[in-house]
Amino acid sequence: MKNALIKDDWIVTHEQMHLKWGAKDMYVDLGAEKFMAAEKNGQKIGGR
Repeated sequence: MKNALIKDDWIVTHEQMHLKWGAKDMYVDLGAEKFMAAEKNGQKIGGR
């Protein structure tokens, strides 16, 4: 999932974290954001 987001120009802001609670294993999800850019007449405004 992380690699797919990165390939689609998303920025991973934090990754999954493995937690153990007694006999249970849990995982905290992944956070990501995507910087959007505008384009006019073939010229990008913003973006990466």
